[in-house]
Amino acid sequence: MNSNEILSLETYNKLQEAVTLATLAYDNDTLLLRQLNDPNLATKANWQLVWGPSDLGSNRMYVVKSKSSNEYMIAIRGTIESVESVFLDADSLGLSSLPWDIGGAKMISDGMADGWNHLNAMVDPKTKLNLYQFINSLGLGIKIYVTGHSQGACLASVVAVWLLQTFNKNIIIPYTFASESAGNYLFANLYNSYFNTVGLRVYNPFDIVPMGFADLDKMKQLYGKEPPYVLCPDGFKAIIDGLEYTLPNYVQIGTGYQLKGFIVPVKGAVDIFNRSQVFIDEIEIQHSCFTYLYLLNAPLTYGAPKVWPPKYIVAKKLNR
Repeated sequence: MNSNEILSLETYNKLQEAVTLATLAYDNDTLLLRQLNDPNLATKANWQLVWGPSDLGSNRMYVVKSKSSNEYMIAIRGTIESVESVFLDADSLGLSSLPWDIGGAKMISDGMADGWNHLNAMVDPKTKLNLYQFINSLGLGIKIYVTGHSQGACLASVVAVWLLQTFNKNIIIPYTFASESAGNYLFANLYNSYFNTVGLRVYNPFDIVPMGFADLDKMKQLYGKEPPYVLCPDGFKAIIDGLEYTLPNYVQIGTGYQLKGFIVPVKGAVDIFNRSQVFIDEIEIQHSCFTYLYLLNAPLTYGAPKVWPPKYIVAKKLNR
């Protein structure tokens, strides 16, 4: 699937709700509750917090229920640092079998396995139920969406597989945003067999994170010509070459839905000294959850800058 295909209004609206809830996973408890009750956001005050939020390590998760239907959505937070930390936190140099299928050939990155273990150990602060106990208490025949942005999206794809294998009498639908690839081809094949017709992996074509770790070479083609944009620095290309040589083989999952992106122009001269910083500024903008809200025509949440996307990136002069 690509951006030229037309989604149904129902699916598009659900994507707007999902990306909003994925974005709210970055906010503290008080701000989260305020925004869940805001009718001006894409969620339209229709989702009620029923589990969490719960935090463990760098991971965070919460569950909401629709006030108008028997639908739930699990939202998982991505990294709270820079885009560079996405790749560091993912711990992608090694692959592990699925944590609930130790020894199996379907494998995900060590970082995703650690993240799933964190999610699995979380408990709701009020009821003291973990996610398994909570989902099990809901009964059969319910619809559960799983969403997240960045690493939260990658973890959401892993959680979706676990949910379907554990609660196969329920309907599981993953809607993820800006996800890197989670694991090997056997995991991708398993995921695709479950979700290719019901889930969507939404990505911005100018976001480098969905290119990791299965399509690293695409990063070398970013972002422009100069001026008014910035080319991928040679040093960054060398890092990509090293990763391609070192990393195990990753395969991206699911039905991808490509958004219509934009590139932010550069104001000022780009040279050998400032190119890397300008390039990093661009990838931070492209990966931002606020960009995904913007590209899906969803109202920006409270944490967004007053102007988004930025009109330009300032190329500051740097000396030797």
